[in-house]
Order: sequence, then structure tokens, then C-alpha cells
Amino acid sequence: MESDFTPDHFMPEDISSWLSRFEHSMLALRDLHVYDGMRTMRICPAGSGLPERLHIRMLETMRKEGSVNDRALRQAWIDQLFEHKVISHGLLERIAKNVARSRIERYGTLKLFGINRLQRLSTENGKPTYLCCFERYCRKHRSSLYVIVFESSDDPMDSELLKELSFVLREESTSMPRLETMARHIDQAIAMIHPVWLGRISLGPVFVSNVTQDEHELQRTLDESAESGEYLAASRFIYEYLLAESAKPVQTLLDPKGRKHTSLQKFAVRKLNEECNERGITELQKHLFAPHHIVRALPEEFRRSIGHRITIVEK
Repeated sequence: MESDFTPDHFMPEDISSWLSRFEHSMLALRDLHVYDGMRTMRICPAGSGLPERLHIRMLETMRKEGSVNDRALRQAWIDQLFEHKVISHGLLERIAKNVARSRIERYGTLKLFGINRLQRLSTENGKPTYLCCFERYCRKHRSSLYVIVFESSDDPMDSELLKELSFVLREESTSMPRLETMARHIDQAIAMIHPVWLGRISLGPVFVSNVTQDEHELQRTLDESAESGEYLAASRFIYEYLLAESAKPVQTLLDPKGRKHTSLQKFAVRKLNEECNERGITELQKHLFAPHHIVRALPEEFRRSIGHRITIVEK
């Protein structure tokens, strides 16, 4: 990400850690499949361009297994190469998988869901306020980093309330919902928690020439520009957030556990902006990363219409 990208409430170290684990997760998947002729890494060609969730789950499982010392495997491969003058693809496959395990152990992996940070904030109004940063690889095969800032009538938060919050965040982020819908459901699900700010940074979709499928000018340009056997790619990230503007007192509403609500939040959706209204958000930023010659080949009208800040990616 660019150095001048400074989203509210997102800590730079949380973004950097997430992006680093994204990068190393993709590299680990490459290592796992490069010599494995029996398995195919499946991607979601429409709407994502990223590996399917089952592969991220597999990496999580490998992370719990730990790494294996592959010195003996490497020596066996070298011995066989010099003795029999043949390359053992079976040994190469095992070595590559051990490289993937070592990478996972050192750098970590993406999580299907995980809370990365929970901290209490100091506020001027005196109400106990918390910040929760969590990540999600959702059922649309997209990776997102979220931050929710909320007021809590329980202070400090006990382990049971944190467990309940974790469950609600996992359920509500399943399929990258509109942020207004998500915030409203969180507000209604736990009577003691009142969201005041909800933000999301999402990666993808990734567009790859002649691989992904999209009726999109960018996809068409990639397909037409790629030479035989060449893969051209472009990707984007989106930053969006929703702000609560007021709280409405209520008297008869109970949450799913029978606890009485005292108020519900009203959220500031920017209705005059068509895309903000559609997404249920207050503000939106979109960034597109593409090779220089692809950006030049895109029609000027298209570049203006998509509303993305375009960053040139050099080979």
C-alpha cells in the first residue's frame, strides 16, 4: 500500500502484518502445488481471482503441525541426482512442502477468521470504548481486515462477552455484507455493545489474463494484451467505513439472550453518493494496481468512471 494511505483507526502494524501474511500465504500455496501433479489449487475465477477458502484452511492446519527439518530430503535428492542422473519429482514435492511449512512457521498465515487486536480507548465522553481489529477470509473467497470501535456498558469486558462478540463478528462477516447491515446486526445482537465506527479494507478481486472471468473493461484489456503463455494481472483494494451519528432510545427491544436494549445506533450513510448508498457506508476509497501498459490501454472514460486511484505496477 502507498505510504500516504492512512485509514482511520487501522493501526499501520496491523495492516502490515495482514499484508505480509497474505503475501506469504500465496507463496506457501505456490510451494505446496508447484511439484504436486495430483492436486490442483482452485481459485474463484469470478468475483475473486483468489484461492478458495479450503486452501486457507489447509494452511491453518499446516501452521498447527509445525515445520519439518528437510536437510535429509535435500541430501537424498542430490544423491539421487548424481548417482542415477535423474530428478526425483517425488523428493522435490516433499522438499517444496517443507519449504512451505517453514514459511508458515516463520511468517504465519491468513486466517479464515481471527481477532488480531482488542484494546480499550480513552474517550472524552467517559463511556468505556474499545477497538477490535479482526480479519476474515469470507465465503466469497476474499480477504478483508476490519476494525470496529464500540462503546460497552460492561467494563472491563469479561471473557464471556468477548467470546460472544467474536461469534457475532464471525457470523456477520461471512459474506462481505453492506457495512450498515453488519453494524446494525452487531448492535442488535448484544445489548451491551454499541458500534460507533466500522471500517473494512478488502483485497481483490484479482484480474488475471485469460484466467479470471469478468465482463469488465480491465479484464478485456488484460486478455487482449497478454501474449501466448503470458499471465498479466491487476488487483485492487477498497477501504470503506461507516460512522454512527446518533443513538435512539428504545424500551421494549431484547437481544437474542433476553437482555434489554436501552438504545440503538443510527448510522450516517451517504445517500447522495450512489455507491456509498449502495454499500451502506459513510466514505469510500478504491485503489487499482495495474501494469503501466495496461493502464495506458484502458479508455480514459473507463478510468474516470470506475473512481479508483490508479497505481502503476512496474515489472
